[in-house]
Amino acid sequence: MDLSSITGAVSSGDIVTGVLAIGAVLAVVHVTVKAAKLVMAFLKSA
Repeated sequence: MDLSSITGAVSSGDIVTGVLAIGAVLAVVHVTVKAAKLVMAFLKSA
């Protein structure tokens, strides 16, 4: 089974870029949720 045509089409740079992009999206979502909780707690206490 020769997978060189599949593996040759994807470079390691593309994989690294994809992983970093997914990590960035997850980080943004996490920060947004934390900020929303902080704002809600602030408004609740005020």
